[in-house]
Amino acid sequence: MTHPTENFASIEQMNRATREMAEAITHGSIPASARETASESVRRTREAYDVMSSSAKERASEVQRLMLGNQSHATAVISQITHNMTVQSNAAFDAWAAMAQARSLPEAAKVQADFVQDQLAMLAQQSQELFQLALRGLRESLKELDSSAHLR
Repeated sequence: MTHPTENFASIEQMNRATREMAEAITHGSIPASARETASESVRRTREAYDVMSSSAKERASEVQRLMLGNQSHATAVISQITHNMTVQSNAAFDAWAAMAQARSLPEAAKVQADFVQDQLAMLAQQSQELFQLALRGLRESLKELDSSAHLR
């Protein structure tokens, strides 16, 4: 059970709030207690926003770092593919030129067989190089992602 003076205190608080509201309506002013509550609410909201904003900026920075790393790896893979296409095209042109100079069908067939054998070996090597390049990029991206996760 509450003590009679406690009820009196809460009644007194209600009366004070009612008087302030009546005065505010009469004079068109905002009660001091309402202004204080609003100011405190704004301050707390700003603090919460600052924390969330800071966290969002950190996450955005991490995503940007990861994306730039991925872009770098993608550029390296594309450069390697372009280089491989050039090497393969030049080998094909060389083989065609050699076949054009062949003096017999067996000689032309030998040039063609050697070209196919060389292309298969080259494709195996290039595939391995591309796989290693892509794997290295994936490992670095995962390491960066893991590093970012541990910083939180």
